[in-house]
Amino acid sequence: LQVLDYNGFIYYSDFALKFGWYNDKMYYDRGQAFEKLHKYKKARKEYKKAIKVGYYPATYALEQCKANERKWKKSR
Repeated sequence: LQVLDYNGFIYYSDFALKFGWYNDKMYYDRGQAFEKLHKYKKARKEYKKAIKVGYYPATYALEQCKANERKWKKSR
């Protein structure tokens, strides 16, 4: 995900999802955006949605998210 405005991406993807447009990678990208914002619970939720709709690279991202959350909490 090469987006610098993560909040903007989340806003517009919320809009897309509301109107029924999505693809399996969108959930993964949303997970990436939430993770960049240190919103790990939301990131994990999005990765799980991506896995559920068949985007299996999110499986590794979910595990990495959990590890990143632990590191982030320790550094605070």
